[in-house]
Amino acid sequence: MPVVPTYEDRGIRLDPGLNFRDTTRATGEMFGSGIGEALGSVGRGLIDIGQAVAEVKDLDATNEAKDSNNTFMGGARELSYGKSGYMGTSGRAAVEGLEGYKASLLQLAKDGAAGLSPLAQRKYWDASNVTINNLMDEASRHAMTQRGVWTVQTSKARVDTFRENAAASWDTNDEKLDMIAGFTELQNIGGLLGWHADDLAGQSAELISGVHEDRIVRKAETDPIGAAADIESQKGFLLPDAQNRLKATVGEAALDETTRQDGVAFAEGKRKPAEAANPLFAEAGADATGRAAGPTPERALLLGRITGDDAGKVPRLDSNFATNLSALMDDAPPKFRDDIGIRFPQSEADGPGRTVDLTYKGESLSVAPSQLQDWARRNAGRYGLRMPVGGAGGSVVAAADGVTARALAPSSGQIDAHLAAIADPRRRDIARQAILGTLEQQSQQELQQQMAAKAELWRQVGAGVAPDQVPFSVRQGAGRDAVASARSYAAKTLAGPPDTDEVLLRDMYLYAASRPEDFARLDLNDYRDRLEGSDLKVLAAAQSAIGQDSRKARDQGAELASAFDLAKTRLEEAGAIGSGGGESAEQRQLLAQVQNALYDDLAAFRKANPSTRPTTADFQKMINPHILGYYITPRPAAESGAGKPVRFGDISPNLRDSIARQLQQELGRQPTDGEVAREYQAFRLAQGA
Repeated sequence: MPVVPTYEDRGIRLDPGLNFRDTTRATGEMFGSGIGEALGSVGRGLIDIGQAVAEVKDLDATNEAKDSNNTFMGGARELSYGKSGYMGTSGRAAVEGLEGYKASLLQLAKDGAAGLSPLAQRKYWDASNVTINNLMDEASRHAMTQRGVWTVQTSKARVDTFRENAAASWDTNDEKLDMIAGFTELQNIGGLLGWHADDLAGQSAELISGVHEDRIVRKAETDPIGAAADIESQKGFLLPDAQNRLKATVGEAALDETTRQDGVAFAEGKRKPAEAANPLFAEAGADATGRAAGPTPERALLLGRITGDDAGKVPRLDSNFATNLSALMDDAPPKFRDDIGIRFPQSEADGPGRTVDLTYKGESLSVAPSQLQDWARRNAGRYGLRMPVGGAGGSVVAAADGVTARALAPSSGQIDAHLAAIADPRRRDIARQAILGTLEQQSQQELQQQMAAKAELWRQVGAGVAPDQVPFSVRQGAGRDAVASARSYAAKTLAGPPDTDEVLLRDMYLYAASRPEDFARLDLNDYRDRLEGSDLKVLAAAQSAIGQDSRKARDQGAELASAFDLAKTRLEEAGAIGSGGGESAEQRQLLAQVQNALYDDLAAFRKANPSTRPTTADFQKMINPHILGYYITPRPAAESGAGKPVRFGDISPNLRDSIARQLQQELGRQPTDGEVAREYQAFRLAQGA
């Protein structure tokens, strides 16, 4: 360890008893006590003043040396024993770091001598050299000790390398060679550390156990169940600690994998027929077209869920459609499952049996909780069904011709029962993920295949190929519903581009506003026979915008819904449409036209004002031009008083704003109240003429 440095008078020759290298004892003289005594003597008149001045200079030099040496010793202490100090290094780092440590120590000492007077430097170096020599001696001993540590570490690392190589090359000649090399290296370590024969045998047993443990862990990456079996079959080679480690890791992984595989196998099983309120379980017959008819387990479920007196139509349902539909209803969320029913639309009086309306507690599905509506729309495709946009919102049509994998797989009730039998919550989650993941993979594979076939169908139809000339495999993959839509589109295009169904277009806008994520997944090809190409492009752009910023789409959707509601209210106030849902077909068409025009106006407003959100006043200004005429009911001039002067205050605020805006566009300035009144009077005269 370093010794306490002392300072000696350069005027006194050092003898062995006072050499700092030979002793750690510090005397008063070494620290300048004689100088203090001399100063006291001056005060008493015992020596002359010249000698006192020399003593004081020597004292100042001693103090300078002490200050610098204190700084040096603090730095040396940090360099040696600090957080990253050399004396804390081990193994190779200690051996290779010795020379750098010595160089840093000497440089630290040189830095401490800088700026000192010659006398102070001599005193500083006399004291600092003691510290330097002691620290360097200790550092050399540390490096020598750590050289042995490095040697053992290197040998042990080689043993680990040979062990890993042996595990990786299991059952090959290389494995045997690596084991021999590992044993040889252990003998070398034993020789260095002086192991007894028992020590070497114990280390060899650890090597053998380690190789088997590593091999089992490697195997568990791809076959945890097989690896778990190896723990038992190879336990004679595994030390107890290794067995415990493997059981805690590989053994648990094997149990997890068993649970997962059981879940996959369960998901690939068969659905049990749902319990039906009307137990008709006879074998299905066939109608005149060869289509399955009569009672089946699936139709029995539907018979028990019929809304109204259309039970006689259930046996006529397309067999595959009935199977898919009953599976959808059977898998609905439990709290809604018994409240879902079906009703046959008027269009299906003598139809192909591939369309029904879903109901909730005997009413339209539109009154059902949003959770049920969302579930039905987002899951219909997995059952080969499609819920078209528009109408009361509960229409379900056959999108696929066959029975889907999900309709054949275990029901939600079966899944719940299977999971309930698993006591461990963590493994229950593993099973749930395996089951749902398998079912989803099956459904997505079917949906992607159908989407690809539909895309190819429409590609060929768009290129001028008649739908019935498209290869049968493509038509079969796309489904009869898509082919029927393509036929309708092709027939309409013979007379020109299809005209847009205004009500459908409005429903599309509302669907995008209320369910942006669902709208983004909508296949617009299903509506090509009812929408113009320009409108389809607008809708496609809306889908793309949702994908880029769904939050913005939801915010703008809420604005659009508010604007549409306001337009409806204004038309009801004007008497142009009935209120409370009692509109005629013509009035529904009128409402859709006004709302679609409002959609275009709102889009133009957003384009012109990208950072401004429209207000209710903005909505009113957009709506007024489309409804102004409906506020005026033509009456005979004598009855209406059309010839009488009109005062500005007699005009309703909404009409005033609309007329003022139109006049401003014509005049290029803000019209006066009188100009607005005269324009309104002229309009009334024209209506009464």
